[in-house]
Amino acid sequence: MSKSQKLCPNTTEKLLDGLELPKDLILGIPYMQCYGNLEIIIENFRGILGISTCEIEVSSKNGRILICGKNLSVCAIRDRYLKVNGHIVKIEFLT
Repeated sequence: MSKSQKLCPNTTEKLLDGLELPKDLILGIPYMQCYGNLEIIIENFRGILGISTCEIEVSSKNGRILICGKNLSVCAIRDRYLKVNGHIVKIEFLT
């Protein structure tokens, strides 16, 4: 294979940028929306690994997401949609 035929490691992402397609849907990476520190919505998650009133841990294609805070609760869950309410203090991305 010649140098001109080799694909860059980020070819898919560059193609998505050029076509203006949403990366979260095509690549399956998590998409999060925070509403202040009171609510977070996570789309494209794979499952809930742990849950308490101070920590909620979810898995995603890229690793784990840890939400820390006070009075946390899962108020909605669907196929790939999770809504967490409470006083959110920290969001960590774990590998």
